Amino acid sequence: MFTRAIRELYILRDKYRDDDATVEAIDNIIFELSTGISIVLDILTNYNKKTKKYMN
Repeated sequence: MFTRAIRELYILRDKYRDDDATVEAIDNIIFELSTGISIVLDILTNYNKKTKKYMN
């Protein structure tokens, strides 16, 4: 789902490559999405490590 959204943003970025403000806005959106995804993955990874400790 996130990969598809980012791919669509890159397509839009390509479409509006002549408009600097739009390209910058899309770049900011891509950065925010990727940061959010990495935070969620980090939380899930740490959660799984913690639950495995209690399962043993």
